[in-house]
Amino acid sequence: AMTTRLLLLVALSALASADEEKPYEVPTSIDGAFFFEPFINTERWVRTEDENYQGELQLQSYGVFRGKAELPDALPADQGLELSSAARKHGISTVFAEPLRTKGVGLVVQFELLLKQPLQCGGAYLKLL
Repeated sequence: AMTTRLLLLVALSALASADEEKPYEVPTSIDGAFFFEPFINTERWVRTEDENYQGELQLQSYGVFRGKAELPDALPADQGLELSSAARKHGISTVFAEPLRTKGVGLVVQFELLLKQPLQCGGAYLKLL
């Protein structure tokens, strides 16, 4: 009986270690996507010099708002741009590595917005030029 219990314990221990989750890794690309931005850093982005767009932008974990942890279930390595200046316009841009040709094919543009506080003025949008 002791041998059976010991073997069962070893088997359960092996199952528990096999079920452990791998740490989340931020994807750097998505198959079939022309452009994908995981915001690991902001090296490819240029902040506008237009005087009307002087709001501050910074990389921040989805679980943090203004330096305080607020979403405990957020993935620690998952980041986005935080607009840290209230009631200001924010602007960044990047140039694609190659021209986007959409003739004869569809175009899907997707972005995610997480409002960590209610939107007070203006809007949240993406411009394609």
